[in-house]
Parts: sequence; structure tokens; C-alpha cells
Amino acid sequence: MESSKCDKCGSIFKTKHYLQEHMKAHDDPEQHQCYVCGTFYKYRSSFYKHKKKTGH
Repeated sequence: MESSKCDKCGSIFKTKHYLQEHMKAHDDPEQHQCYVCGTFYKYRSSFYKHKKKTGH
């Protein structure tokens, strides 16, 4: 399996898909917003963890 590296920050990802998701965070760091509390999340995974933890 070939890893992929982010040209902007040097982070390394297992797949190109993960790198593509990561690059979205560089382009729009506040792309995921909780519509209940208004909090913004850089990564989709962080947003889903918030939803699971808070029940939003």
C-alpha cells in the first residue's frame, strides 16, 4: 500500500482518499458545522464524534 503525503503540512495518509479529505480541511477549515450549537469542525470525523457525543 502506497502512502500519500500532504504538500501543505507534511501529514502522511494511508490512501489518496484520506489525503483528499484532508486537503478539503486546508481549503475550507470550517466546512463542517453543527446546526444545533453552531460549532465548526475542520474534519468530518471530528464533527461526527461531536454528534455522537452530544446527540446533536
